[in-house]
Amino acid sequence: ENVVRYFNKMAYIVICMNSQNFCSAAGTVVGIVASEFAALGLIEWATKFFQLGGILSITSAGAYLVWLLLTTVPTFSSPASPHFVPQPESVMVAAGAVSLVVAATFMDVFDTLS
Repeated sequence: ENVVRYFNKMAYIVICMNSQNFCSAAGTVVGIVASEFAALGLIEWATKFFQLGGILSITSAGAYLVWLLLTTVPTFSSPASPHFVPQPESVMVAAGAVSLVVAATFMDVFDTLS
């Protein structure tokens, strides 16, 4: 099933690029995969590595920036402020979760384009 899904994705890209019908595009994809197997494997590996790095860096940057904001800006860190956040760690975890969803969505789009 994963092989068919991979070929479908590539066939649709060939359809868009060359204005071919699905069957001839699938034949083109089989030819490309057969002749460029090693290069496609390297591209797939590099894409997964880039996706993982993107998800980790975006998630950690979002969580860290929220934590930094909540601990250094007097509006959020001063107990006398009406906007004081007594537990910035919990807000940081929530911001990390939101950042993770956003990062995973963008990196999934990147996977579709590569």
